[in-house]
Amino acid sequence: MIISKTPFRVSLFGGGTDYYEWFSKYEGAIIGTSIDKYCYVSLKELGKFSEYRYRLVYHLIEQGNDFQKIKHTPIKKIIQKYIPNKNLEINYFSDLPARTGIGSSSSFVVGMLSSILYDKKIKFNRNFLAKKAIEVERKLLKENVGFQDQILTTFGGLNFIKFGKNDFKVSKIKLKETKKKELENSLYLVNTGIKRIASHEAKKLIQSFNKKKLILDEIYNITFEAKKILENDKLNIDEIGRMLDYSWSLKRQITDSISSTKIDELYQYGMTKGALGGKLLGAGNGGFILFYVKPENSKKFLRSFKSNQVVKIGFDNLGNQVKKF
Repeated sequence: MIISKTPFRVSLFGGGTDYYEWFSKYEGAIIGTSIDKYCYVSLKELGKFSEYRYRLVYHLIEQGNDFQKIKHTPIKKIIQKYIPNKNLEINYFSDLPARTGIGSSSSFVVGMLSSILYDKKIKFNRNFLAKKAIEVERKLLKENVGFQDQILTTFGGLNFIKFGKNDFKVSKIKLKETKKKELENSLYLVNTGIKRIASHEAKKLIQSFNKKKLILDEIYNITFEAKKILENDKLNIDEIGRMLDYSWSLKRQITDSISSTKIDELYQYGMTKGALGGKLLGAGNGGFILFYVKPENSKKFLRSFKSNQVVKIGFDNLGNQVKKF
């Protein structure tokens, strides 16, 4: 059995500039991190006495002999392309729900691909895996996705990613461990309770690029300012919270559907309960809100929400991992 463990991600700055439709004309830059919440994919060849060619376990159970009848589109497409002749049992489970802005779709694709490549004894590095995951989502599944999710969940850690016309470069954010701990201790996810299909929202975002270029330029520039704050020991880490707030105010202006009255009210409520800033994660219109809360305000903040609404997150430093058992 092959098992992969792939982290989810939190995007901090630069969201929107990681789409090929943007950075192929201009440039893109992202700051984001993988987090200590994961999805797991197991891959096991069914024995010769199995009455089925496939058995899939996720929030549904599928089993049968005709791969064309698989309802889970990513699994079906990946199987058809990479392992069409194997009889397989595939199990998928995760620490957080899908369609909530944490890059769960990309984490799944990264995990599935790494399990298959490992099973086929194909040697690969993280750069290769991230590019293959991007290829699967954009070309095979024809999804409207950016490039940051696949990269952050594959590489792991707190990273600065620069996008040029033809490639990307991943650099670790260089900050002292004490400052990194301060940042980590200040981040909370609050569930809006709204699920959405990210590709639908991303399509609207892409269609707005030319009209909203000045806003995207500012979002791009903020990413470099945030990098300076993180890497300069003399600068206060709390500025990150305020910059998240400013960046979110910009992103809300790109399309009308990025936010909603319910999301805006929840965000403002979090701000009145001790948050310095935050942003809605992912393409918009649902999912988790990321809040930056100073440690001395954390108790007040946590008391203000239902216990099952808030998720305390930490950083993951390893990215995708895969192993045979």
